Amino acid sequence: MGRGALRARVNADGEDLDLVTCHLKSKLLSFPGQRFSPRDEAERARYAAYALYRRSAEAVTVHAEADKLLDGHGSERPVIVLGDLNDEPDAGTTQILLGPRGSEIATPGFDRPDRGDASRLWNLAPLIPQERRFSRIFRGRGELIDHILVSHNLVNRVEHIAIDGATPACATRPRAWRAPPRRNQVAGCCQAASSATRSALAPSRGGSPRSASPQSPPARARSGTSCTASRPQYSPSSSCPAPGSDRTLDKT
Repeated sequence: MGRGALRARVNADGEDLDLVTCHLKSKLLSFPGQRFSPRDEAERARYAAYALYRRSAEAVTVHAEADKLLDGHGSERPVIVLGDLNDEPDAGTTQILLGPRGSEIATPGFDRPDRGDASRLWNLAPLIPQERRFSRIFRGRGELIDHILVSHNLVNRVEHIAIDGATPACATRPRAWRAPPRRNQVAGCCQAASSATRSALAPSRGGSPRSASPQSPPARARSGTSCTASRPQYSPSSSCPAPGSDRTLDKT
């Protein structure tokens, strides 16, 4: 990997939580001789493919580490993969990290547990209000390239997912958390793993964390007693333009 990933195990109130944070290859193209402009279209296309191959290879590497942590026990093991994936939720390189398809949040399959849950990660992006679902503004368009992916053990334990605040470049990143008292403890652990993203999780409001067994996988219940998603509203400000504005921000 061009930029190494970081794996950390933290303990929050007696529960071990595994985190992997990474920063995958950007879509910015560079050419021989420290050039950022191609000699011709053929060279541009070639190096665009090289960048995609590298980002794909890095995603496969991170996925392999997450798969080792899950080890077919995603219903029992709290695992988070997070960071700047440098592409949007539906991009192929982002999808590589999720594992088996078909149970994404906000899809019909989400309410139907299956054997893939044991090896799957869920992207929390669909829980972010649509008007705030971006972490950078590029050429006037908001893009969500910073992601939080969680295992089956955690997907029903997220109470809030939001993007708020602003960096000097107005690139805001997702945060996920549960209600106090555990909020600050786990948030600090996640921030140590990735200064860009904080995550805090605790048992669902309906009681203790759901126990899981191979014979009886936990249902991904959507009732108000198990998990609710807070949807804070976006308030435009002069310092942080909304998607589609004339102000263009970029990063690699």
